[in-house]
Amino acid sequence: NGGATDPLCPGGQTATPVIGPPNASGARTVYALAGNGELHSLNLADGEDVAPPVPFGYPNGKSYALNLWNNVVYTTTSQGCAGNPNQMWAINLSDPQKKVMTFNPKSGGLWGRTGAAIDSSGTAWAPTGDGVYDLANQRYGNGLIAAKVEGNELKLKDWYEPTNWAWMQKRDLDMQVTPAIFKYKGRELMVTGSKECRVYLIDPKSAGGENHQTPLVRTPLLCNEEVNFASAGIWGSMASWEDSIGTRWVLTPFWGPAHPDFKVPVSYGPVKHGAVVAFKVEEKNGKLQLTPVWMSRDMDQAEPPVIANGVIFAYGSGENTVQSYPD
Repeated sequence: NGGATDPLCPGGQTATPVIGPPNASGARTVYALAGNGELHSLNLADGEDVAPPVPFGYPNGKSYALNLWNNVVYTTTSQGCAGNPNQMWAINLSDPQKKVMTFNPKSGGLWGRTGAAIDSSGTAWAPTGDGVYDLANQRYGNGLIAAKVEGNELKLKDWYEPTNWAWMQKRDLDMQVTPAIFKYKGRELMVTGSKECRVYLIDPKSAGGENHQTPLVRTPLLCNEEVNFASAGIWGSMASWEDSIGTRWVLTPFWGPAHPDFKVPVSYGPVKHGAVVAFKVEEKNGKLQLTPVWMSRDMDQAEPPVIANGVIFAYGSGENTVQSYPD
């Protein structure tokens, strides 16, 4: 893998590839980021390069995933691996120059598991790591940023910051969860979470309202009563689907014991190591809400679920994420 300096910086290819839509002949392209920082365009059928690789980031920079919208590839990086800045990256594959564009929120790493979520306008949303919220100096730690390619620049378009960001920063409870973006009654909405173990429902057209700190919904704590920064809370990414009768569902994984005050109508025994929780998106008295419906059985470090044909697939990784550095 080369360049590995730390268990948190393993080097090599770390970003999940992304598959593009079929072209006129039906062929599809896989975009993959090699450990040397080059972006490869591969024929899905045989794995051969369909275009020369292009530089996209530093070698061994720990990108988390690739995301694609309208021929623009995005990624995010974290933990300063191999001197790599913690920021959002974009490259327009239609640009003959293949200019690499970045936006740096001046925060800790952007390590949402599935990178950035992209809304219908092409705006990419990514969570930011520990750091301060200082608007005057364009610092957006412990929040959620939105950036969009305009011309040959990746420009900040919006952001969300929890009102208790300072406390979250002190306790290392950053919002490192890739959002899920979906339609509800013709309106685009977004959900994300945090290691504090709350879920936030946000309007992508106005994240957090005028002060950027007022979400549509902020749930009570699902877990993490003990304020554990290393092996509890919501990690990874969110999921959503609409069932056959038009009900919009939101799913989140979490780690650690369920909070004793968090109640759901249906559960399957005590949760001590983690679980997946399902919410319904509903509107009552003119206000949106996330209504908890069920919680899975106990899962050892529940990972982000995926849904196919109305069936939810989830697993517990059992990964011990306790960090044992001298500090």
